[in-house]
Amino acid sequence: MKAREVLITVDRDDSAILVMLTVRQLNPSAHVVVAVREDDNASLLRQSGANAVVTSSEAVGRLLGLSAVSPTSERSSRICCPARKVSRWGSGR
Repeated sequence: MKAREVLITVDRDDSAILVMLTVRQLNPSAHVVVAVREDDNASLLRQSGANAVVTSSEAVGRLLGLSAVSPTSERSSRICCPARKVSRWGSGR
């Protein structure tokens, strides 16, 4: 039985590319989502067969933006600061 979905999250972008190539060799039909640190490497992963690439800096920027727009929402508090409660003005209490 082969996986239908594969998520690749490793410490280094070059490792992510190697894992991506291995996944494609083992299972050409899997839907693959890869997390990378540097946006410059996203195109290499797409060329290697990734269906979706998430750049960590872009994702963090979106989370910070959500938190800035709605700093008191329970969702943004859980996402950005799961270990502590965030007050209306963003400081932990």
